[in-house]
Amino acid sequence: MVKTATGFSDGGATVPDVELMSEYLPVKASGGVGDYEAAQAMFDAGASASARVPA
Repeated sequence: MVKTATGFSDGGATVPDVELMSEYLPVKASGGVGDYEAAQAMFDAGASASARVPA
């Protein structure tokens, strides 16, 4: 599994990044997942997991 961000820099997961990476490896969307809609967009793009899925 590849993680999209480490938390040590600005930015984080983007939908295009997750779409591309998920073609090759399972993806854990990290960073940039601040609300339910963002989390759902990452899963729709192919993420297998999320660092945080807001309530």
